[in-house]
Amino acid sequence: MTQRAAQLLWFRLTRLLYPEKADIVTGLAATAPLRSPVSITITTHMDAVKSAEARYTLVGWVQRDTWRVDLTELDARRLWAALDLVLFPVGWEGRETKAKKLN
Repeated sequence: MTQRAAQLLWFRLTRLLYPEKADIVTGLAATAPLRSPVSITITTHMDAVKSAEARYTLVGWVQRDTWRVDLTELDARRLWAALDLVLFPVGWEGRETKAKKLN
């Protein structure tokens, strides 16, 4: 999956799982630019939908093909947390990890 696809999924899960905080959290997050994938087998776009049964369906696009996977709410929250750590290891503001020297 491309970084952009992972971010799209993170944004969508944020809106579904944490609707009351989504505007603030997603407004702070740095985003990745759209780029052409280096491989034709990479997922380039993601979406997530919530069903009435409290299940989440993830949909990924690989060129013109799609794939789907169903998740429980707990699994969706775990996936969101994992994406959050991978995409924003130092926070949503995109701060650099290097320590700055104080004068």
